[in-house]
Amino acid sequence: MTTDNGGLAEILEQQAKDFSERCVNCGDCLTACPVFPLTKFADKGPDAVMEKITDLLKSGKVTDEACDMIFSCSQGCGHHCMKVCPEGLMPNIVFMYAISIIKKSGKELPPYIYQHSPGHRFNFTSVFSAIQKRPDDNRWIDKIPANPDPVDVVLFGGCVPNGMPHLMSETMDILDKMGIRFVALDAGDRCCGVGHVICGDVEMAHAAGKKLVADISVFQPKQVLFSCLGCYLVIAGTLSMFMEIPFESRDLVSFMADNLEKIPFTKSLDKKVALHDSCVISSMPDQAENTRKLLKAIPGLSLTELKHNRENSRCCGGVTKSTKPHIAEKMRDKALKQGEDAGIQILSTFCAGCHKSFAPVEKKFSFEIKNYISLIAESVGVGHEDMYKKYAGYADIENILSEAGDCISASDFTMDELKTVLSEYLHPVYQEKIS
Repeated sequence: MTTDNGGLAEILEQQAKDFSERCVNCGDCLTACPVFPLTKFADKGPDAVMEKITDLLKSGKVTDEACDMIFSCSQGCGHHCMKVCPEGLMPNIVFMYAISIIKKSGKELPPYIYQHSPGHRFNFTSVFSAIQKRPDDNRWIDKIPANPDPVDVVLFGGCVPNGMPHLMSETMDILDKMGIRFVALDAGDRCCGVGHVICGDVEMAHAAGKKLVADISVFQPKQVLFSCLGCYLVIAGTLSMFMEIPFESRDLVSFMADNLEKIPFTKSLDKKVALHDSCVISSMPDQAENTRKLLKAIPGLSLTELKHNRENSRCCGGVTKSTKPHIAEKMRDKALKQGEDAGIQILSTFCAGCHKSFAPVEKKFSFEIKNYISLIAESVGVGHEDMYKKYAGYADIENILSEAGDCISASDFTMDELKTVLSEYLHPVYQEKIS
């Protein structure tokens, strides 16, 4: 059982209040931010734009300048702005919370932000699961059974990995090969809360976090493995501030690194590989090293470094892909250009969100995009085809609908619905709607 002791909304509101009172509007955070020069109001200066954002936090006054920067921020990043803030504040977290203030003001949010919304019919997980697998192909639990037998380990993939079924299948197969007995829980509409916060629904985020912990707790696990570091940080960090978490939370990469001797590598991958450090992993040195430890253990793999790595890693574009696609694409291409410069054959993603950004444009570059889980799976002999990368790389959406016809016919989506929504995911034309 879990018990409330405060709430997520109160925690985020207090962080925003603290930020607005301590921020001196020096603009150092935006000066360090690689996104700010690409924004509409960059010519007004970082200090002037920050003043508009602190005004928003203090009084709820919504301005074009504040909205433009908040929706240009990838939100998961933070390693540029936090490092230079003289007050030690976390602008990216507060920017995310500010979306709820903008929403409550009645201002219209960016048109594609629904892609992150848990429970939305056309969110990423729902759409991309529907075109890659039939419901009866599901290997992970969707509906929580009544009084299930206790298990030692539960695997929770998170929303984005569940939209890339090959990653979930490969993770499960690797754990099977390691001799780990576990139950895998489908994300579906389950969310740690971040998706709701991104969409301005802080109160719903609180309820989602409670539900996720309750759903997992039904299995009475000793450990829960989170393949998404974002989910891990929310459960182990934020939610534990106001809820009892009755299990040990582990991030998947550290669990696998700690049990490296159990991974039965067999196939040699004679490739030159570089790891793209995601925004979250770049702020967690242990996990960054654990991922490298796993990659170095793969026979034949030669690991090199990108020019910008670890805490200096370049952002993939993140959430901005659905709020400011024109900015996200520039960020993405700068990150990928490093692979060309390093002369690699494979760029390994850690974060499924980065994979979501990079995979659709693989053909523009001379190297492959593969998640670290896929590289391990290939060496272990349990690899699955990356259908997300295949479909997202098609220029013609009709090709997707044709090849995925069997899966779509088993879903509750129509061809016309998917034709429209896939265009918004793969060929976005952003129309400024914040006024």
